[in-house]
Amino acid sequence: MKFGKLQRAYFKAQDGAYSIVTDNERKKGQVTLVEKEGEVDVALSALGRANIPREAAKAKPVGVYVRSTTGLEKSEKLTINFPKAGKDELRIYRNAARGFNYEAGDVWYVFRRGRRLYVGCMAEVLWRSIGRIDPDDETYLSDATGAS
Repeated sequence: MKFGKLQRAYFKAQDGAYSIVTDNERKKGQVTLVEKEGEVDVALSALGRANIPREAAKAKPVGVYVRSTTGLEKSEKLTINFPKAGKDELRIYRNAARGFNYEAGDVWYVFRRGRRLYVGCMAEVLWRSIGRIDPDDETYLSDATGAS
């Protein structure tokens, strides 16, 4: 789904989109960007179609910014590709070592600032709180993430 006003303000994004991680995406270690949800448009407007590899065998990491649940943003390389020769299905592959990790039921998102593509994920309870809580409220964050 496309970002609303709250998400755009929270991430300081020009545009963005998000989805819930499915069990299948978690098992396969990849999320699929969906055109009708707006995710593909966000990625293409930041990276450009020509800069995204086509076919799985030709996949190579692409420079993006990974955003952690704590708000830390850092430049990383994640594998992003059009895995099928004649189709425009776009995927981003999980890489926990580079900060892009998720569980089924989490919200994963992409957003754009200028020509920079940002990717990230967070627990659904935190996602639903965007614009509604103080991000420094340690009690809330501890309860929401299960930290003690």
